[in-house]
Amino acid sequence: KSRFGGSAGHFAGQAMATGGALSSKLSADLVSRASRAGGPWLAELAEQGLLCGELAPLRRLSWAYLFGLISGDSQDEWAEALETQRKRYADLVDEYKRQTNVKTLDPNVCNPLARTPENPYNKMHESEELLKEIWKDVERTFPEVELLNNAESRKMLQRILFHWCRAANPAKAASDSYRQGMNELAAVALAACKSGEYAEESWENSQSIGQRLCGRQHTEADAFLLYNRLMELGLRSMFMPSFSPVARGPAQRSPVGELPRASRAAAPGEASGPASAILARCAFIFDTIVRAADGALHKQLRSLDIEPQVFLLRWLRLLFSREYSLEETLHLWDGLFHDAFLPAVDAPFKYPTGGAEAVWLEAAGCAERLPLLDYMAAAFLRSMRGDLAGLDQTECLRRLLASRPAISTTALLSAARKLRQCPRPEASDESGDASSGRGSVTPATGASPA
Repeated sequence: KSRFGGSAGHFAGQAMATGGALSSKLSADLVSRASRAGGPWLAELAEQGLLCGELAPLRRLSWAYLFGLISGDSQDEWAEALETQRKRYADLVDEYKRQTNVKTLDPNVCNPLARTPENPYNKMHESEELLKEIWKDVERTFPEVELLNNAESRKMLQRILFHWCRAANPAKAASDSYRQGMNELAAVALAACKSGEYAEESWENSQSIGQRLCGRQHTEADAFLLYNRLMELGLRSMFMPSFSPVARGPAQRSPVGELPRASRAAAPGEASGPASAILARCAFIFDTIVRAADGALHKQLRSLDIEPQVFLLRWLRLLFSREYSLEETLHLWDGLFHDAFLPAVDAPFKYPTGGAEAVWLEAAGCAERLPLLDYMAAAFLRSMRGDLAGLDQTECLRRLLASRPAISTTALLSAARKLRQCPRPEASDESGDASSGRGSVTPATGASPA
């Protein structure tokens, strides 16, 4: 049994209402039901895959509860918690307005011709470059989704990313502050908020509990709060560039930003290692989890000289939002976030942390915040096992990078949980070299069974 009385890990079918989940709105009746049942009920809906159909608008509140944005037993407590946290976003917006209002600034300092480092025009130029960099991706984010492909939603998404980058990931260069792929994560958070807007809009209802919780006027701030919490769950580190002392040529834009090098250059007498936390995580998933669960598949991809970050990087950074439709992604994230909300479970494998490099420690910390994600990536790879059999390197890469999942979101969540619980195959489960994943695992990463 789950903590909330449901069947742990059970999802009631695929639980997806085609086309309806993103068009419905939060009704007064749903707000009342959520208030009576409380936060644990919202968490249980996510656990059991029931945030679909008429219950889909509750996802906004469910994620807020799972992320710790709301707590307590009453609607008023929820509303007060959200109002307090929304002020942070309002302060960021107000601060930017003050910094760019040249009429209120000292003309001796704020002068477009002045070359002093404290000249506000320098910061204004940096902000303009950041807005342009973000817009390149925003204008092509989920173009097929009506909820997000309009001008209002796109400007909202641009502002969310812009203020988050300035506050949480500041950098001189716009391409270092914002990185491609962040737009898709923020867009999913925005979609969850827009589809959870309170439907009863009138002057009489302007101060109703539904408006205070999920009013349309709060959508942008709430999407910012959800996105910020998501990035705090280990995602921010997944976008950090690789360390490499070697000079590189002009950066090339890939589908998910820079493709990290496999390892950094080693100093004399030092063993080479992963150049970033995301590379360490890719190596751990592939050389530890996949190797233990499916030795034949691991051996096949290694024999073809396919580096795991080539396909794992996108899955880890974007949480499979490229692999599934938006509605399927929302359903997948429900299960992923609920798993992170539960008390930590002992994973069968541990990242090497004792005396390990900083990137390994960072990778381990990121994995702990979304503990099911590593096993989800391994399960997703294993779901393609039949498609990959007998392919050469080019064909394998084409299949691995194709946004064509071989497994439903419900089945993926179930497979990931099962893999975490029992990562080693039974004798009858695999063929060929699967037995190489049994017994003591001594992968290239240095990780070992718990």
